[in-house]
Amino acid sequence: MAPSTPDLAYAVVHQTSKRLRIQVPRLRNDEALATTLQAKLGAVKGVAAVRINRAACSVIIHFRDRPSADPVPPQILDLLEGWSRPAPEPTLEQASALIAQRSDPTSSLPTAPPAPQPDRPTDSAGSANSTNSTDLTPEEQPTAASPEPLTQRDLAERLGVSSQCITPRRQQPTFKDWSQEQDPEGVAWCYEADSGTFRPLSETNPTAKPSNPD
Repeated sequence: MAPSTPDLAYAVVHQTSKRLRIQVPRLRNDEALATTLQAKLGAVKGVAAVRINRAACSVIIHFRDRPSADPVPPQILDLLEGWSRPAPEPTLEQASALIAQRSDPTSSLPTAPPAPQPDRPTDSAGSANSTNSTDLTPEEQPTAASPEPLTQRDLAERLGVSSQCITPRRQQPTFKDWSQEQDPEGVAWCYEADSGTFRPLSETNPTAKPSNPD
């Protein structure tokens, strides 16, 4: 039998009340089509089994109960028309757009947004300050503010110890190392007897804490 319409690449070659045989030429070279038809046709209501022979380009559908006079079920026709028709050729406009895209390798790359620029300080004239901190000498590099001199009571609160704990230690040579060990920021302190206050030692490295000599 000829195809149901001239543009469809399939033909119903035999049918009975229990069996329908359809020829689909694309099956010979299209394994994916065979898998799809097997699954889709097997899910049609009333179909008992589907057998595909790719070498013969045929699809054999077994029905549970169907009068021989009935035409091919429309669900099966819809599936065949959708999966066995050759893919349409691209139009001239589509082909030209595809060629242009392939010739420009940057067209498929995503465009990254510009990186945000950090705010730069301006002087009184409104111009940007071009001085970079990396251009400064070590003496000119900004440093963190050192703690102010403290009374013994304030220092005890900062170190987390009692004031009586500081009194016997403040004039010992090991007081600097001991206070640095206790200080939350690693600052070493020295006692100035004239003012009765404790001064931070700026020459100490707050990140390096020596071991407790006790």
